[in-house]
Amino acid sequence: MVPTPAGRETAPLPSAGNGPAAPERPRGTARLSRALRIIHPFPTALNAVAVVMLALVAARGSPGGGALARLAATMLAAQSAIGIVNDYVDRFLDARTKPWKPIPSGAVRPDVARWLGIAAIVLALVLGATFGPAAWALSTAGMSVGLVYDLWLKRSAFSGLTYAVALPLAPLWVWTALDRFTPALLWIWPVGLVLGGALQIANALPDIEDDAAHGVRGTAQWLGPTRALAAAWGGYLLAVGMALGAGLALGHDRRVLVLGAAASMLLLALAMLAYVRRPGSAALQFGWSLLAPGAGVLAVTWLAALR
Repeated sequence: MVPTPAGRETAPLPSAGNGPAAPERPRGTARLSRALRIIHPFPTALNAVAVVMLALVAARGSPGGGALARLAATMLAAQSAIGIVNDYVDRFLDARTKPWKPIPSGAVRPDVARWLGIAAIVLALVLGATFGPAAWALSTAGMSVGLVYDLWLKRSAFSGLTYAVALPLAPLWVWTALDRFTPALLWIWPVGLVLGGALQIANALPDIEDDAAHGVRGTAQWLGPTRALAAAWGGYLLAVGMALGAGLALGHDRRVLVLGAAASMLLLALAMLAYVRRPGSAALQFGWSLLAPGAGVLAVTWLAALR
């Protein structure tokens, strides 16, 4: 599992007048659309797609017995749980900094969010158990890391460890669930640690100043804006280099390996270019939307190149 509890959303434009106006309570389809944001659709869907791609690579084709659907559903439930719990825990902070989010805006009541989070956790546990004890332990560990991030680590200097620990668990879980585990997969750990840490910092960068102003002291805040940006880009670049070097040493298919590394580097270059042209939160958010799928491309191609 990859905990992405800070799935980014675009705030509505502020109204004219003296200071920010209170958010207007959404109605009808607008209310439903805003309510659905509580599961953080972008990172949740991104992780589900990544799991499907990983499963296709692991099985060298579509796994039978509905395994593909169950893997995707487990990831959707786990990531939804992480997103919902994140919004529930942050509801008072969001009321001051992001009043347009589902709970502060009134699209989802806090008690409803709490029960939705519990239901998503239970569903993830039940679906994960269909793949056997070892796979269940891995999927549960991934979800637990995300929940620990939501409840405790997000506001500590150790927040970067959550992605670093959770990111390598996803392919290990998929390969174990499909009975395809191989010792070569253990190389994912050092690459995933670096890449996951870089992604967590990149995810926190768009809100680094607002969060710091309201008491959040995560890894990005501890580093400060300049060093955090360098850590996000530098860590991502280092992870791509580590993946490429490890793949070449292990005898991966060079064409697939190099293609994946090049695609990941291109997305990093686009993220950097966007920030250089117009520094600011919007550019950092755009960069996150490129680096997150870039990490997925790197993982899928590295594993696809594994002989």
